[in-house]
Amino acid sequence: MLPIVALPAFLVLNIAALLPPNQEADLLIENATVYTVNKAQPKVRALAVKAGRILAVGDNLSAYAGPATERLDLRGATVVPGLIDSHAH
Repeated sequence: MLPIVALPAFLVLNIAALLPPNQEADLLIENATVYTVNKAQPKVRALAVKAGRILAVGDNLSAYAGPATERLDLRGATVVPGLIDSHAH
């Protein structure tokens, strides 16, 4: 069972993977090791972002690139889901 904090990242990445490439990404992160927190697809090589939201994860997301898309080659660097913790006591 996934911990509660990992569940939002799991859901976001799974839902994002289902969207068709009908939008142009603002940012395309490529040549990376992206950990998705998805047992069916634990690692991918690319991540597409639009307006601060994940559009898609996969190994080749060139379909999301347009003339205004910033492309970032991570040269194998690792990307992990971010967790926000208010650390309230």
